[in-house]
Amino acid sequence: MSSTDLLFVDAPEGQIVVLLAATGDELARYSAGEGSFLRGILRSLVRERRVRHLDSGGAFHLALLDNGSLVISDPETGYWMALEAFGVDNRRAFAELLDRAHASSRIAASETGMGS
Repeated sequence: MSSTDLLFVDAPEGQIVVLLAATGDELARYSAGEGSFLRGILRSLVRERRVRHLDSGGAFHLALLDNGSLVISDPETGYWMALEAFGVDNRRAFAELLDRAHASSRIAASETGMGS
């Protein structure tokens, strides 16, 4: 299994910034009008938090399971979605975030000497 925790932050002018929760490294930035699938998934996750009267901020967990399923889940609510159910292109948007998160973690580890 491969996984990471991500923060999705609203930025000026309708942007969404995706950060690696552990380090705050920016993995992606979506301008207004971009990332419609990602925005839809986030709306669903945040709605589940609001229904439970929880803070809408905080990290979400993205995991590639051993069976190949890519799942985004909310540790606060237990709500999860198997992203392949939405089609290959939509799944790819989140798979790319997972790849970027792992690349960022490898770079950070090598810079601190922990990746040697």
